[in-house]
Amino acid sequence: MTKISRRDRAYALLGLFDMQTRNTDGEMIIDDSTGQSTCVGSALDSWIEGFFAGGFTDETMLIQEADSDSGWETEEVEADWEEGSIKTKQDTVDGHVLGRGLEETSPSPIQSRRPTPKHKFEGHKEWIMSFFFLHDNVHIVSGSWDGTMRKWDCDTGLLVGDPWKGEGGSIHALALSPDGKTIACGRDNGSVQRWDTYGEMMEGVCTGHSKGVRSLSWSPSGGHVSSGSYDGTILVRKAESGEVTVGPIKTKQDWVRSLAYSPSGDRIASGGKNATVCIWDSKTGKPHVSPIKTQGLVTSLVWSSDSSKLYSASNKFTCVLDSVSGIELHRFEHAQYLDALALSPKHNVLACVGDGGVAQLWDTESHEPLGLPFSQEYDKRLYCVSFSRDGRYLAHGGDNNKITLWMVENIAPELPVCAFITILQGDKLHSRKLDVSPHQRLA
Repeated sequence: MTKISRRDRAYALLGLFDMQTRNTDGEMIIDDSTGQSTCVGSALDSWIEGFFAGGFTDETMLIQEADSDSGWETEEVEADWEEGSIKTKQDTVDGHVLGRGLEETSPSPIQSRRPTPKHKFEGHKEWIMSFFFLHDNVHIVSGSWDGTMRKWDCDTGLLVGDPWKGEGGSIHALALSPDGKTIACGRDNGSVQRWDTYGEMMEGVCTGHSKGVRSLSWSPSGGHVSSGSYDGTILVRKAESGEVTVGPIKTKQDWVRSLAYSPSGDRIASGGKNATVCIWDSKTGKPHVSPIKTQGLVTSLVWSSDSSKLYSASNKFTCVLDSVSGIELHRFEHAQYLDALALSPKHNVLACVGDGGVAQLWDTESHEPLGLPFSQEYDKRLYCVSFSRDGRYLAHGGDNNKITLWMVENIAPELPVCAFITILQGDKLHSRKLDVSPHQRLA
């Protein structure tokens, strides 16, 4: 890292500036007198032909002429991080016309390729910690620290009906039953409630945790619901009666931050504050393997469809673990801390979101990133992410109090497109799915 004195007016030379990561291909410098930072690197390409730019953290940039012998002629311009554009106060610098690609308002080459969300669902008053897609692939149900659940329409972008209100305080976890008819809701007071998908709470509130319920998972058969709590325990209950069949499992993980039944139904994985992943027998509550050490608080767990692998998010890494031996098979690294993972039900795609608006898709076979990082919430933290069952939609939510909905094909155009034929039978609409190869894309 190089320091530069403000009095020298020796502003930095910038390479191509990435509006998503705010990085360049150059070296970071610090202004001694102001503490402002920027980077030095190579000349811009045709984006600003023949000029350099200096970027500063106060949301301004300096456009500078490349071939000046008598010192840098500069112009201060506005840099809009949210929109990914640069707006000049004039079209020339010391009589020289700026190169092509920088007009009154011009997106960066990188930003111009970024997808835009389909909808942003706004209405919650506090952080959104959990949500899921209903089986119709049209509706989302979200739960928030404001203590409400809300149902959203992915076609219209609108709230469906009124917010669903219940007792027990903030909502930290939601989970939909395998048949798509019942919602488990974990509250701050340690209770687990059951709701239908129309917003009616069912009879019988399950208690047993001494602190808030942070994670929930249904057994694949739908017969049981497991809950993980800030009290460090796991309870497995019969879904209909609420009777505890296993537990409390004393995990020694401090918090049970994440919880997931294996698709085979015989194991439950838990992720803890103490930086471990534990795998338990779902019928006895006994450990399957010794605790697996990770990089930090385990914020999210997802099983592969064949139950052979377990994806674990902690610190800045998503680790792929062998679910039998616990051996790490691969690691996906990010620039910021991760909070949630999701696997696409239709493609070999992993979604990772977290702090600083981190949002990236990965190919689980090639281990290569898919598309560009797609979040536009650089100063926010994303706590939850999910795919729709048909694989067309992806959404995330967090401390911006909203759910952002994306079309997966816009984020990663290289994936096969899902085509839908909608037919009318009686008074019901039915969708039939076709997989289209990348060479047969829909217009």
